[in-house]
Amino acid sequence: MVLIEHVGFGGRDRQLWLYWWDARDGPEWSGWWMTPDYVGNNEFILHEHSAATTPADAPVGSWRSPMVEEQQLKRQLQIGFKVAEGTDGVLHIVGPDAETPFMPDGVCKFVLGKMEFRPDGLNHGKISYQAFERKVPPAEPMARSGPPAWQPAVAYIAIGLAVGVSCTLALSRRP
Repeated sequence: MVLIEHVGFGGRDRQLWLYWWDARDGPEWSGWWMTPDYVGNNEFILHEHSAATTPADAPVGSWRSPMVEEQQLKRQLQIGFKVAEGTDGVLHIVGPDAETPFMPDGVCKFVLGKMEFRPDGLNHGKISYQAFERKVPPAEPMARSGPPAWQPAVAYIAIGLAVGVSCTLALSRRP
C-alpha cells in the first residue's frame, strides 16, 4: 500500500496503479492512466493521452487531472515520469509539481514525488506499474560551522540580566 496522509473522515490507504489502456473504448480513452485501488477504476487521478511506449516517454506537462486543473490548483499539473537510475524500470515522478499535494477524493492526500512506480505485469500489451512508498536515503548530517546554536540565546539572557541588575541598582540608590 502507498503511504497516504488522511485528511478527512473515512480516510483509507489506497493503492495506485499506472497502466496503459488501448483504443478499444474509443480514442479518447486510450493512453496512460493512474487510478486508485485497481486497474480500470473509473476514478482516475492522471491521464496522458498519447501512444507513448512507456510513461517515461510522455513529456512533462502532458499528464491531465481534472481534480487538479478544475478543483484544486486551477492549472495543469506539471509532472512527468523518468526511469530511476540503477533500477529495473522503476519510475519516479519529475517536474515542478512532483511534491505538490492534491486530494483526488477529498479525503486522502497524494504527494506523487514520495512514490515510486514498480513494473507489475501487463495491461493491454504494455507494462503496468504499482505505486509504493519511495525509499529515500537519510540525508547526511551537515558539518556545523560557527558557534553553537545556543550561544545567541545565552547572549540575550546575559544582556537581559545586566540591564535588570543595572536598573535595580539605579533604583536602589535613589533617595
